[in-house]
Amino acid sequence: MWPVALSSIRPLISWLQEEVPDEVLLKIMSYLKEKDLCRAAQVCKRWNTLTNDPTIWKNLYTAVFEYTQPMMHPEHGKFYFVKPEEYNCPNPWKDSFRQLYKGVHVKPGYAEHYHNNADRYKGREHMLYYDTIEDAMGGVNECHHEGLIFVHSGIYQDEWIYVESPVTIIGAAPGKVAEHVVIENTRDSSIVFMEGCEDAFVGFMTIRFSPEDSSATHHHAHHAVEINTNCRPIISNSIIRSSSTVGSAVCVTGSGAQPTIRNCNISDCENVGLYVTDHAQGFVEDCEISGNALAGIWVKNYANPIMRRNHIHHGRDVGVFTFEKGMGYFEQCNIHHNRIAGFEVKAGANPTVVNCEIHHGQTGGIYVHEKGRGQFIDNKIHSNQFAGIWVTSHSDPTIRGNSIF
Repeated sequence: MWPVALSSIRPLISWLQEEVPDEVLLKIMSYLKEKDLCRAAQVCKRWNTLTNDPTIWKNLYTAVFEYTQPMMHPEHGKFYFVKPEEYNCPNPWKDSFRQLYKGVHVKPGYAEHYHNNADRYKGREHMLYYDTIEDAMGGVNECHHEGLIFVHSGIYQDEWIYVESPVTIIGAAPGKVAEHVVIENTRDSSIVFMEGCEDAFVGFMTIRFSPEDSSATHHHAHHAVEINTNCRPIISNSIIRSSSTVGSAVCVTGSGAQPTIRNCNISDCENVGLYVTDHAQGFVEDCEISGNALAGIWVKNYANPIMRRNHIHHGRDVGVFTFEKGMGYFEQCNIHHNRIAGFEVKAGANPTVVNCEIHHGQTGGIYVHEKGRGQFIDNKIHSNQFAGIWVTSHSDPTIRGNSIF
């Protein structure tokens, strides 16, 4: 074959770059994958503009990640959605694609489809798909990827998810993501954080413990989320449930256990919602904790968590129960409509409660008894059925600057 002189194809190159209408080029570019789009952007200024078309990148993005809005990931442990029309750059879909690009995907049945249609996905050879979360986590241990795992729509049942490395496991689905990605166990704790999981992140999913025999005593040690000694994971934007009548939905236990739990919904559990014990600490912020059969929160045995801006309400028992030397710092929490007291302190417990609103308790607001202590400062305590604050049995709380009516 004779070589083609460059001079003979220059008119064609010029025509492609300058004369083809935008709508025709955009149609052609809509068939390209992300790597080819980035290469095409280097051809000329006009193509650079066209290849950055938000609609093209939105279609690419939703095909891979499924999100209805761009998910930003500017740094480790931080994920949030943005509205495209309010984003401060012209193409949030492309920006998000770049930030999430190195992740792997758990999408049952898709790995085989992906392998059998290699030509269709040319340019995405590095993009890994797994059928189970366990397999994806095994890929981290074998150094196949860096540990950013997207779990797509579905119910993932009875997998053994023990987190022992700083992985990120995040739901990926359209609309309300957490409602479409469900991790459920019927025999053991659904997700267990072990020593070595420093800075692990789990978010945007439903995590359920749903035993067949909800009253079996051995389930006392099983939870939807279990956080053990020397663990500091982040759990964010998730729905956490347990139908077991023993144990709790979330258990934080042991020295050095210090999770950050934020923007989670821990509600309608058949026992305790959140249980913090045995010198554990941590941060619980902006969570919805409601409708639990026993306390929304238990704090026991020198545990000392920091809890801010939580909404703790309509519990079928007490809202917050600190006992047996439990401590904790509670600030700007809204605690109301719990069946017994909004806040109960017992047996040497010594919490600090500041700038909270404790109201409409069906029995009372704050109940301190059996040598309970605590500092209750600058709270608004009102509209409770009986006493706003009830102190009995050799208890010695500090009560200062509260509005009680």
